[in-house]
Amino acid sequence: MRAIQTTKVVHKAIQIPVRVANVIKSSNGSTGLSNACPDCSGDVGLKNVCKGCAKEISYAEVQKKYKITESEQRVLTKDELDELNSSNSAIKVIGSISNEEFKSSLITGSYFVLPQTKLKKKSEQDQVADNKRSYAILRETILLSDKPFTVTFAIRQKEKLGVFVVEDNTIILLTLAFKEYVQEQDEDLSIELSDGDKAKAKKFAQSIGKTKLDEIKDTYNEKLERILSGKSQPQDEDKSEDEDMWGSL
Repeated sequence: MRAIQTTKVVHKAIQIPVRVANVIKSSNGSTGLSNACPDCSGDVGLKNVCKGCAKEISYAEVQKKYKITESEQRVLTKDELDELNSSNSAIKVIGSISNEEFKSSLITGSYFVLPQTKLKKKSEQDQVADNKRSYAILRETILLSDKPFTVTFAIRQKEKLGVFVVEDNTIILLTLAFKEYVQEQDEDLSIELSDGDKAKAKKFAQSIGKTKLDEIKDTYNEKLERILSGKSQPQDEDKSEDEDMWGSL
C-alpha cells in the first residue's frame, strides 16, 4: 500500500517507525469531470483575477491573507506562513480520553497506520522485523486500553488531532475536529413518546432488513459509466408494492 507519509509514533522515549496511508482511494487526477469549451471541448482554466481592482494576477504573485473581520484583514509574509506550518510530522501520543468524550460527531476522516517495512538497504532487513514487532506491541496496547489514545500529528504540514483504534488487525488513525471548532447542538429534542409512538418505532425497526456495506454501490458512478459507454437508462423497478411506511404504521 502506497504511503502518503513516513513518520514515527512517539511517546516519551518510545519511537515506533510507521507509514501513514489513505483509507479512501484517490483519483489519479487524469479522469473526472472538468469545465469544457463549448467550441472545441478543450479544458477551461481559471484566471486569478482580483475582485477589488479586476487585475489579472500570476500565480507567483498571489499572496495569502487572513480575514479577521469583514473590514479588517492581514496579509501574511512567507516567514509567517512557514511559522504556521508544522515541521514535525511525528504522531505524538498525548494521553487517553474517556469513551464518553470520544463522540462520532467529532470524526472528520481516517488513515491507515502501518509498520515501516519499506527500507532501502538489505542490511536494514533486521530492522523491518523489529518495526513489525514494535507495531504489534502498539496495536496490543491500544486493544488492552479501555480508553481511546489521543494523538497530534501533521499531514501536509497542517497540525491535526486524532485517536488510535484497531480494525482487522490494523491501527486506524481517526482524525478529529478540535473541540473549539465544533458547534454545540443546543436544541431541546426531548419528547415523551406514547405507547402508540413506541409501537410505531418498533414496527419501523422490524421493517428494516439486513444489508452489507459492500452490497451498497455508488449509483452516481454507475450512472456515469452508463452514460460514457452509451448504454440506455434502465427501466425503473416495479414499485407497485411500495407503501407509505408512516401511514401503515
